[in-house]
Amino acid sequence: MVNIRGMVVLEHNIFIAWQHACTYNLKAKQKVMSLSHVAPALPPGTKPLANQVAGHKYGEGKSKLGCLQHIDGTILKPVQYPPKGQREVDFYQTVFNNENTEEILQQLRCHVPQFFGIFESAENPKIKYLKLENLMYKFSQPCVLDIKMGKVTYDPEAPPEKIALELAKFPPAINLGYQFSGMQVFNPEQKKIVKYDKYYCKKLTEDTIIKQGFGKFFMIDSNFKRSLIKVVIRKLKSMKDWFLKQRKYAFYASSILMVYDGDKKQEEDCEMDYKSYDGIQDNVGHIADNERTVNGTANSENERTNVSAKMDEEIIVDENIEVKMIDFTHVFHSSEEDQNYLFGLENLIHHLEILLQDGS
Repeated sequence: MVNIRGMVVLEHNIFIAWQHACTYNLKAKQKVMSLSHVAPALPPGTKPLANQVAGHKYGEGKSKLGCLQHIDGTILKPVQYPPKGQREVDFYQTVFNNENTEEILQQLRCHVPQFFGIFESAENPKIKYLKLENLMYKFSQPCVLDIKMGKVTYDPEAPPEKIALELAKFPPAINLGYQFSGMQVFNPEQKKIVKYDKYYCKKLTEDTIIKQGFGKFFMIDSNFKRSLIKVVIRKLKSMKDWFLKQRKYAFYASSILMVYDGDKKQEEDCEMDYKSYDGIQDNVGHIADNERTVNGTANSENERTNVSAKMDEEIIVDENIEVKMIDFTHVFHSSEEDQNYLFGLENLIHHLEILLQDGS
């Protein structure tokens, strides 16, 4: 029997959420109208960030501010209006404070871009920038994927209109715990970059995100980047270990950025068995077992040489891809486990493992 009253309540809730989202969008448009339509002057030695797939871009959006790339190989990210901008400044300054001996913060440094302080330009002293490591700088043809983490992407201070807007952006995030914000892939055969914008990403579903999302990024239909996926999984597991230990922050609307060089052929013929991809130590332990043979001398030197070569190859592949957490304007202090971020991280790892198995 159809529950008419339940259907009416559901439709009413959807309508209210739609009203909130429309109101929030109207307020945002009114705010845009009050801002300057002219992009600010570029600081000397900078230009708009190339290969940016998501986030605020120079010359676009409300303030016309966006990420810039500096000739010294760093990125200049504009500090946003308070309180968001100050939260991100505080986060980076705390994590990279050399006087801070807190182990959990020191362990976090390898998972975020390096921070070089606050940059100010004499041309426009009112605008301050975070000076950060450019994760794309060392790659000739960067393939880039921006993944927003968490099934909840609004912070505890978000008004109802913002909550409704975030929920409507990508409903599958509730079950996935993450969503694609944008990506680009270099096609070596056509010698061109293929971009997948936010509109493509919003069409992905729980059923298609592995093959049509990660599959396209790691080129499952042509030059499948199997060795890179193994490195990504290992780095994500290391990130997960950090989240399981930390009781300092809750991350909302933060992203993971993956970057690799699409113009460089990966050494697929030097792969390890899939079952042991997440640790070279398994192979090292295997050597120790082989050395304890009846006569104590069987093939130990050859085994050492083989594993040493594999470790060298793994390091090379490891350097060919970056996997870092970015965007910290919605990071809040917390004494609890960040289950929202962990939920997405665990699904991310699981879905990449599925892709690795299906693509073999």
